[in-house]
Amino acid sequence: MQIYKLFSQNPTSTKKKILKFSNLSTGVITGSSEKFFGLRIEPEQYREFLNGINKHLLKNRINQHIMTDYKFMEFIRQSSRLNFNLSDITFYDQERYENDELIKEIKAELWKSDNELILDLLEEAVSNGYRVFSITGDFKNNLDQLKMIKIYANGTISIENSVQEEEEYPIIDFLINGPEVFS
Repeated sequence: MQIYKLFSQNPTSTKKKILKFSNLSTGVITGSSEKFFGLRIEPEQYREFLNGINKHLLKNRINQHIMTDYKFMEFIRQSSRLNFNLSDITFYDQERYENDELIKEIKAELWKSDNELILDLLEEAVSNGYRVFSITGDFKNNLDQLKMIKIYANGTISIENSVQEEEEYPIIDFLINGPEVFS
């Protein structure tokens, strides 16, 4: 799996300023627009990497992305439009909830692929204080290839090793910008 931290660039004017990815000395994947992108990271050097590019991020008005429970639910709600098939949901402190009936129900519904029921159960779980840690599934890229992706609450994604950094990943646009992508 290759891991990417997601970012978005806020242009300071209507004039499009191109971000120079070559300055970052790491792999880059982009969404449909270069203002939504992911930088390849190595988990062992995550902190050092972010500290090393912090000035570059600030100078170029680049924001780090994080996922909220609401964003996870909206992502699942729009999964068919995003060519995403949900296969797993994990929660913070999942070990604590392993025998919880609600978690068992959610896991059982994942096998049935009933996103509406999964969303109802997930909304109940979130209102009861559960927090989504990650979701896993398969998505079709713009080359119509199926790839496994895991989306984490900290704004990172892991994609199976066959990542082509020159291709676009429109799923990134939705992860960062949410349902507004479809407006």
